[in-house]
Amino acid sequence: MISRMTPWPGAGLARSTRWLASLLVVLGLAAACNGGPSLPAGEVATQASQAPAYARAELLTEPDWLAANLGNDGLVVLDVRSSVSYRQGHIPGAVNLDPLALNSDGPVRGMVGPSEQVQRVLEPLGIGDASRVVIYDDDRGMWAARIFWVLDYYGKADVSLLNGGFARWQREGRSLSTDVPETKTASLALAPNQDHIADKSYVLAALKDKGVALLDVRAPKEYTGATALSERGGHIPGAVNVPWEQALDEEGTFKSQSELRAMYLAVGASPDKEVVTYCQTGVRGAHGYFVLRLIGYDKVRLYDGSWEEWGNDPSLPVER
Repeated sequence: MISRMTPWPGAGLARSTRWLASLLVVLGLAAACNGGPSLPAGEVATQASQAPAYARAELLTEPDWLAANLGNDGLVVLDVRSSVSYRQGHIPGAVNLDPLALNSDGPVRGMVGPSEQVQRVLEPLGIGDASRVVIYDDDRGMWAARIFWVLDYYGKADVSLLNGGFARWQREGRSLSTDVPETKTASLALAPNQDHIADKSYVLAALKDKGVALLDVRAPKEYTGATALSERGGHIPGAVNVPWEQALDEEGTFKSQSELRAMYLAVGASPDKEVVTYCQTGVRGAHGYFVLRLIGYDKVRLYDGSWEEWGNDPSLPVER
């Protein structure tokens, strides 16, 4: 073990610098091995060790960080897969949520329910004002992003997606559990942020606003009207098409900040504009919303009614 620094005869400045760097590494390792700084009991660690690859890197959680922090007080891991898949094996300590439980029973299929309904569903899962929530699914983040939007819309902070979802966790051979954890009902105060949502009146008015970009994240055939999942096919006039899956690489993790920005800039959806995303029922559209938030877009809304509402309303204009 090195006990003191002594000059190396004849060593140049570069060599001395390398030696000092090595010494600092050794001392750092020794401190860690002898009880260096560690996470206090019950405290959720920050993700400082995760590379800040995105403008809002805190919206993504990497598997390494989650594995190191499972069981910490204040951390809620939310599994939004089917209950059958959840029972077959899930991330240890995760609680299960059916995303449809947050939908309203209104005339437009898939729209989010009122805050009271969302509170009633989430509070028994241990999700409260101070909770840090990490969401995952087995559908490339599509449903996880929908829950992210719901929580973002209602003002819940400290919410992120597990990058790569359950598929990546399983692919990397990480631990699974079939135990259903006991949860303590939390207190969750929610208030809608109207800057994060658009209704059909807002979208209709935006058709003449050059400062608004409409982003249709459905499949190309839905966009052109070749496939119609509502009474009418096509898209909202002026909307550009960027299918939601294009934000992901082959393994289901998010593409780089530069790749994502270039993808949206290529269709005119620039950060200086307000971007309104939509799909068929606001699920894929929520994924587009999440990606835009991740890469630093501040003015983003989800048209929650999406094509389910627009395509079934004959009074609204359609483009093919």
